[in-house]
This record gives sequence, structure tokens and C-alpha cells, in this order.
Amino acid sequence: MPKQMPQDVMPPGRRSIRRIPLSFSRKSTEKEIDTEQIFKKRGKKRGLKLGIWLVAVGAVLVLLVAAAFVFTGATVTIEPRQKIVNVDIEAVAKNPSELTYETIAIGGTKTVYLQATGESKVEKKASGAIVIYNNYSSSPQRLIKNTRFETPTGLIYRIEKSIVVPGTRLENGKTIPGSLETTIFADLPGPNYNIGLTDFTVPGFKGTPRYEGFYARSKTAMLGGFIGKVPTASEDKMNEAYASAERELKQESAQKISSQKPDTFVWYSSALLFESVRQLPTAGTGSMIALTVNATSTAVVFSKSILSRYIAAHSTTDYDKEPVLADELSDLIFTPRFDAKAGAGDSLPFSLKGQAKLIWQFDAAKLKSDLAGKSKKEISSIIAAYRGIIRTSVVIRPFWESQFPNNPSKIKINIVLTSN
Repeated sequence: MPKQMPQDVMPPGRRSIRRIPLSFSRKSTEKEIDTEQIFKKRGKKRGLKLGIWLVAVGAVLVLLVAAAFVFTGATVTIEPRQKIVNVDIEAVAKNPSELTYETIAIGGTKTVYLQATGESKVEKKASGAIVIYNNYSSSPQRLIKNTRFETPTGLIYRIEKSIVVPGTRLENGKTIPGSLETTIFADLPGPNYNIGLTDFTVPGFKGTPRYEGFYARSKTAMLGGFIGKVPTASEDKMNEAYASAERELKQESAQKISSQKPDTFVWYSSALLFESVRQLPTAGTGSMIALTVNATSTAVVFSKSILSRYIAAHSTTDYDKEPVLADELSDLIFTPRFDAKAGAGDSLPFSLKGQAKLIWQFDAAKLKSDLAGKSKKEISSIIAAYRGIIRTSVVIRPFWESQFPNNPSKIKINIVLTSN
């Protein structure tokens, strides 16, 4: 009898897991991606970005071109010729001469008070400031001590020392008379010579062409003429008070001169010509007396250009009359060889000592005009004509430009000085 096999035992060759038909469907968990749409979107984004970049680059180029036109120009940096010299000069300033000078006059009044201790009889001449004009000649005119000045009413006043009135000069095609301020004194004491502002002639010139060419006008009233008794204090006390007022006036005048002096001029406080008139004591409040001083301070001022050339000519051997300026002229030591009461217009001897840096000058406006429209390569030949320049460097904008602007105002000049 044949044997039966158990049902749970798989006979060979009948069943195999490999032969079991599999049937299933794959579920999609993600949306299907359209490749064509992806590339289209990417292309649009890339095109948009490229367009933005092109617009930006174009805008930058437009700005660069606009800036090139707006900021077109040239900068020329120049180192002028410089030289440090030791100054040790004995000079005489005189008009006209190699070393001329001008004057600035400042008037002032100061009153101080003292306790009266008595009275005395005095006779005093009136005095005041006038401006003398020389409309006769371009040459200076010396007026000797005691030269007379006459009012229209016949009153005579005199100068107490010799003076020199500058000659005429040309300004903008017009002849300007030379002028000089000074103090005059009445011919006689007394109040009759106390007068207001008026004109004066020079009677000594009558009958000559100078009579019409020389005249004077009051700068202040004529005051101080007196005959009679005045309150007084001790002579020493009054002299001390007058001297104190004069010192204050001199200091105040120096401050005013410094503020009024043009920047192109230099002056030295030791070259201050000082004239003062001590008025008679007058009664003050109570038992006090008033002591008044009228003063005129005249500063001798020098053109920086003229004085610098004089220093160069007398302090160096290689100077050839080129325009120069000495740096810090006011630091030099000025010692007058004339009295502080010397007349303005006189020859004024003095010494000048110290150290100065000479800086050669050049005409910047002419240089700009010479450079305008020229090639950068031509600068060497152009600069060669300027002896005061030893070194240059040039920057032209925009950077690709090789020619100076045609408009000189577009050319900027910087001056660089060495430290020693």
C-alpha cells in the first residue's frame, strides 16, 4: 500500500514562493514633476536676473560717464624752490629806493586824574593833527622844521620838525596825491588859535607851482591854546601821570595797527613813531585835575614782497631778482637806528637779524593758462619756463584722459613746502 505524505510538507517541485504570482499597485506619495515646466521656470528666472544685472551695469556705466564729465579736471602739485638764509642786514628804508616803506597813522586821546595841590599861570599853544597832501610831483617833498601852514582866516601854525611828504602815485589810471599825517602848533599861545576843522595852505610856496600842489586839511581840531591860571599838582606827579597815559596810548595804537594792517604788509612794534602833546591840566570833579594827552602813532610798514626781495638780495649769492617771499618775516629782530620821534617820510636806518626761509613765487594763473589744453607730456617743457618751481606731479581726471582741460578753472594747483 502506497504511503501518504502529510499535507503540510511541500513535495519537491510542486510549490515555490518564486512561482507565487505577485499582484500589487505602487501608490505615488509625491506629485509627479513636469521636467519641461521646471526648465521653463528656471529659464525665466535666469533671464530676469540677467536683465537686472544688465540694467545695473548700464546704470553704473552711465554714472561713471556722467561723473567723468562732472569731475573732469587736473591737479598739479608743485614744490617751489626754497632756501633757508641767515639774515644779518644793516639797511636804510627810504622813499623812493630799493627798500621803500609806507606808514599807518593812528590818533588817540587819554585823560588821567590827579589830586590838585595848587595852581599856576601858564601860556600854551594850540595844536592838532593835519594831513599834508603832495599833488605837485611824483617825487617826495621835504618840508623843513617850522614850515608854516595858514588857515583861510590868516592864522599860522608850524611843524616842529622836518618831514618828507610822499609823491603822487597812479591807481586805476588816476593820480592819487601823496599824503602824510603830522602835528602842527600855533604860532602864538592863547585861545584864539583853538579852531575847528579847516584847510591850510603853505605860504612859503606862494608864487611857485608848488603852492597849488601842496595843501593840508585838519585831521583833528586845534585845541589847548591857553593863557591863564590852571590847577596843578607836583611836577613829578604830573609827569608820571602823563607818561602813564602815553604808554597806554602807544599800546592801544599798536593793537589797532596790527588789526588794520593789510595781510601783504609786515610791521615791527619797535618801528612805531610816536608823537604826543600834553594838554594843560584842567579842573576835574571836586578837587581833582584832568591831565589829557593827544597822541599820533605812525607805524612804519613794509611790503612783504619788497622786504623779502631785499633780504634775498643781501643774504644769498644766487638770487637773480626773481619774486620771492620770506616765511615768518615778523619773527625777525628789527632794531631801529632812528629815534621814535623821527618824522614819517625820513630815511629810516635799521638792522634786521634772524633766520628766514625764502620761497620762490610763480604766477599760478599764468601757469594754469599755459597748461590748459596741453598734453600731459608737455608739462616738463612748460614748467621749465618757471624758475621758481623745482618739482611737480600731475593727476588728470578721468584717469584715461592724457590732456589738461581746456578751461584753466578746471586746473587746481597745490603748493607743497618742505619742512626744513
